[in-house]
Amino acid sequence: MPSGVCQSLESYKNQFIEKGVQPNIELLNNQIELFQLELEGKDADQWKDLAINRAFDKLFSNHSLVQSHFPLDMERQKSYRDSPVNLQKFSDDQFRDNMDRLINLTDQFN
Repeated sequence: MPSGVCQSLESYKNQFIEKGVQPNIELLNNQIELFQLELEGKDADQWKDLAINRAFDKLFSNHSLVQSHFPLDMERQKSYRDSPVNLQKFSDDQFRDNMDRLINLTDQFN
């Protein structure tokens, strides 16, 4: 299994270990999205088999159950989608400088 999938599974699991019944649902949703992308990826046939497919099917099913306990998450996601974004503010020099610094910092950890 790709290391990114393993790290995402670990992150998903740790949300429940660290946060108990109050995990960061947005983080969990993001991890599930990454799993789905990996399973659909061009290299997926090289590492997945029937057992892994069944395990991920169970994970996705369980995640749907987790999501059902966070009904306001759908409203939050809709609010994000419906909120106007002022793209002009994203093009100013200070914003770009901050993004460049963030990219440089993250590159140091990879």
